[in-house]
Amino acid sequence: MTARLARGAAWAGGSVAATVLGGPAAGIAVVVLCCGHGALRRWVVHRYEAELRGAAEDVLAAVATELDAGASPDGALRTALASVTSLPAHPHSSEAHSGDGRRGGGRQSRPSDSRRGGGRSGRAAGSLDLPRLRELLADADADDAPRLLSRCDAGALRQLATAFRVCRLTGVRLAPVAVMLADAARSDAARADELAAALAGPRSSGRLVAGLPLLGVAMGILLGASPVDVLTNSPVGTLCLAAGVLLDLAGLRWLRRISDGVQARVPPVCAGPLPPGRPGDAAASGEYRRRMLADLPLALDLVSACLRAGATTQNSLEVVGSATGGPAGVELRATGRSMRHGAPADEACRRLLGAVGVLSAEPAPRRGRRAGSRRSRRHGGTARLSRALGIGTLPGRAGSARQREAQTVLAAVAAIGRTESSGARLATTLTRISTRARQETHAAAIGAARRAGVLAVAPLGLCFLPAFLLLGVVPIIIGTAPDLGSGLLPQP
Repeated sequence: MTARLARGAAWAGGSVAATVLGGPAAGIAVVVLCCGHGALRRWVVHRYEAELRGAAEDVLAAVATELDAGASPDGALRTALASVTSLPAHPHSSEAHSGDGRRGGGRQSRPSDSRRGGGRSGRAAGSLDLPRLRELLADADADDAPRLLSRCDAGALRQLATAFRVCRLTGVRLAPVAVMLADAARSDAARADELAAALAGPRSSGRLVAGLPLLGVAMGILLGASPVDVLTNSPVGTLCLAAGVLLDLAGLRWLRRISDGVQARVPPVCAGPLPPGRPGDAAASGEYRRRMLADLPLALDLVSACLRAGATTQNSLEVVGSATGGPAGVELRATGRSMRHGAPADEACRRLLGAVGVLSAEPAPRRGRRAGSRRSRRHGGTARLSRALGIGTLPGRAGSARQREAQTVLAAVAAIGRTESSGARLATTLTRISTRARQETHAAAIGAARRAGVLAVAPLGLCFLPAFLLLGVVPIIIGTAPDLGSGLLPQP
């Protein structure tokens, strides 16, 4: 954020200086150059991210193949990175490589931290692209592989780092987990492409409409109205030029903000811990809840893998919580610890439910809660479990994102309760819940992308249309009206 503010201040200073030295047209040119430079940087980064998703999927598939052939996890990872030749390098990777160290030391940061600060490229300090990761892993010890993977730009490989830790702590075979992660990476790449296609309509329409003033100027030149002279040599024309360009840029920024809002619906992968120094109760903050729900589908898949390997529910929750870290790890570890100490499932999961804000302020009476928990364990219904735990009505519309997320957590808690009471198989249920959570999140993002086409009407009417009138219509009127033009244009 500091680097972004400094860059904005530098551009603003350059625009003011150009205006003072060269006039309004020079200042407007600097503003347009600044916006074009930022758009080019974003395009390069978006292209890198698309290439990175494909490369991460190839690496995970190669890791799974090598593990099936009997290779060790770290050896499989080195071979996979060496065999995939098209590893994209971050366009600004040189800005993040300083101080890496050959052993991957220093602060373990994640690319998702870049939203709260980072380098000039928008990355967290210490992040690794795939070529740099391959270089560091060539000389690293086996214990360094998860730490280096956790700093990778690719979210799918950060998930592999969590799987590495779980498999080392429990003895679970990494090969089926790597296959699961490769399938998930393929699905995530397909969903990202679908989301980009859904957003392509509003984005391309906005760029096309933003360029209409140039067409108006060209038509004015063909008509002999000299719109360029009007825009650059008359006070009214200069005012129209400045206002039109600023409105055009504001419309493009408005459209980008709409698109960014849709992209923000996609949860980060391996969100990691909260930044230090956050004021207030971390467990009650929206950022804590968002990060916990972002890591929860992967955590449920890993718990399922541990259960299939023969681990108990309590041990699986604790191990996956320790390996995952962040808010999801904290809550899962606390749930497993409570169950290991003898607490029933509904009591052990109260903190997990409270972290997503689905518990009412006043807990239910203890007797009613016990009776309700027995009924919920016997019948396995989320509605009865909600009454047993004292869960209140969530604010907002029915079917809102918060309610859908709460239902995901409630379904997982209900499945744990059924396993405790009847011995029902939990692994398959958790896998189904995590798959459904990913699908619902993607469906919500696609719905928001489709609504973005409707929201794009606002910048069209409030920014692009006035800009077209100011840049493409008013100069033609002034240039073709002799009496009006003689009063506004400078006399020879």
